[in-house]
Amino acid sequence: MASSNNESFVLSPVWLTGDLTGDCHVAIDDLLIVLANFGSPPEAYQRGDVDGDGDVDLSDLVLLLSHWHG
Repeated sequence: MASSNNESFVLSPVWLTGDLTGDCHVAIDDLLIVLANFGSPPEAYQRGDVDGDGDVDLSDLVLLLSHWHG
C-alpha cells in the first residue's frame, strides 16, 4: 500500500512476459535462467519455460528477448 497527499491506494505489480526473477524487468538474470535450462527434457522442472509449452527452447528465448528491457 502506498499513500500520497493523505490518500492511500494499492499498487498492483506488473508482470512482464519473460520476467522469471520477479523483479519487473526482463534482463540478464532472466536470460541466464532460460539459457541454464535450455533443452531440458520435458519431464524436468521447467524453470525458464516462458511460453508455458512444457519445454525450454528457442521460442522461449525469442519471447524473452522480444520483451527485453535491459
